[in-house]
Amino acid sequence: MGKRAFLIAGAVAVVTLAVMSGALGADFVMWDDDVGIYQNPGLGGFSWARLLWVFSDVDSMMRYCPLTLLGWVATCHFFGLDPFWFHLGNWLLHAASAALLFVVVREVLRISRGGGTTPQLEFSAAAAALLWALHPLRVEPVAWATDRTYCQAMAFLLLSVLFYIRAHDPAHTTEKKKRWPAVASFAAYTVSLFSHPVAATFTAVLLILDMAVLGRIGGEVGWRSERARRALQEKTLFAAPAAALIATTVAIRAASAGVWEPPVPLSEFGLLPRVMQALYIAAYYLWRPFWPFDLSPVYTTLVEFDPLSQPFMLSAGAMAALGTAAFLLRRRLPALGGLLAAHLILLVPVMGFWEHPHYHSDRYSLLPGIVLSLAVALSLAGIRRRDWSIAAILALLVVNLGLGWLSVRQVRIWRDSETLFRHMIITLGNDPYRQDIHWRLGHYLARQGRRGAAIAEFERTIAIEPLHAVARGWLVNLELERGNLRRAAGHLQVLVRADPGNRQLRAKLDGLLEYLGSLPAAGDEDRRDCHR
Repeated sequence: MGKRAFLIAGAVAVVTLAVMSGALGADFVMWDDDVGIYQNPGLGGFSWARLLWVFSDVDSMMRYCPLTLLGWVATCHFFGLDPFWFHLGNWLLHAASAALLFVVVREVLRISRGGGTTPQLEFSAAAAALLWALHPLRVEPVAWATDRTYCQAMAFLLLSVLFYIRAHDPAHTTEKKKRWPAVASFAAYTVSLFSHPVAATFTAVLLILDMAVLGRIGGEVGWRSERARRALQEKTLFAAPAAALIATTVAIRAASAGVWEPPVPLSEFGLLPRVMQALYIAAYYLWRPFWPFDLSPVYTTLVEFDPLSQPFMLSAGAMAALGTAAFLLRRRLPALGGLLAAHLILLVPVMGFWEHPHYHSDRYSLLPGIVLSLAVALSLAGIRRRDWSIAAILALLVVNLGLGWLSVRQVRIWRDSETLFRHMIITLGNDPYRQDIHWRLGHYLARQGRRGAAIAEFERTIAIEPLHAVARGWLVNLELERGNLRRAAGHLQVLVRADPGNRQLRAKLDGLLEYLGSLPAAGDEDRRDCHR
């Protein structure tokens, strides 16, 4: 890589760091950061017992992510539970991914164009890398401490791709130049998988890379040549850590029965809904980058849905149309089919085939977002007229400037739990799911000592879901602290009716009613209201 490319990679990283810098001042949020990090009993300084826990734990992340946990243990060992250092890791990893993406896209363009580099090629790669790095969809994994899993997996995945391209670059003809990059590619991919299994299907994308860019399979090489056979055997090697990860996850999940939800059977979530959900997700991550507004940590479209409703039928139609176009234009636009296939392959782990309800999140766009950036880079690099090329690159940089501004604003919603939850409540509108956010906000406010505001949020929760046990339980305690015995008894009665076999609740209610009954005349009103 030349000096100019090195400087551009550095500039891409610096711009990314600047746009996402607001994440460094964020606190932990009560949106899994509590379970995974600051209330996680497993985290702490290094010890043999803790290292054993790192490679056997599934409770903290609901995924098998031992190398991410190892990074958190190291952070705790040296810096304690200061949120700055946890956010710093995400921030640096994302900037590294942005620089690596520039280099990967540059290498793909260079090989696709016959081996040479030009300023147009490198600036096209830089603009495309910034499109990925600065997009508001990237904010969630950067600003949310728990999402270190995705940032770490992404950085090592891109490093693996870069080494893979170097190992099989047509310009490198000696085995000596190929051996060590190939080993490094495999090692980086393994680290990525055991940081988070989001790239478990990536081996199939390497096959597309072999066919479309590196010329190792298909075309003049064919599928039965010695070179093609070696390439296919290599894919078996790359699939091995993914298979090992899946087997380990299944084994640990079986041993942790009750911690994870089992796969949803077809009797509860049929084949048609699963297929239509997958097609919806495939289409969603195609159009969502073009509408980077109203972003939130949770979207409820897939909680309950009619698979034959308009959004799902349109998604199915759009994917069918794209597939047909890729086939019909396979000679004129050969890259279209490969890009579409890569988009679908990368989304398979997050399509929710075994989950219901399923939530499509911003972080799931990390990998398919690379496909969009590569498509943009190929388009920019393919412009023949120099003035048009410069205009197109400048236009994309202006778009990136706007996206960066949106990301700066989006980062702010992750400042603390209250800011995050209030934003989520606004984006949810009248969706009943907002009750889940109201009680979380109430929980946070109660721990901050803001009892009145907390009670208001818990009351909003039970207005939507009257039998919400957590909200009612908090209301009992808060009302007792404020001396509102009648209100506390009313909430207790609801809890007892919902769970008549709970002796502890019954005893607490009986004791409170007995106390109210012993009060002088001033307490008669409380006693009468409790029995209504």
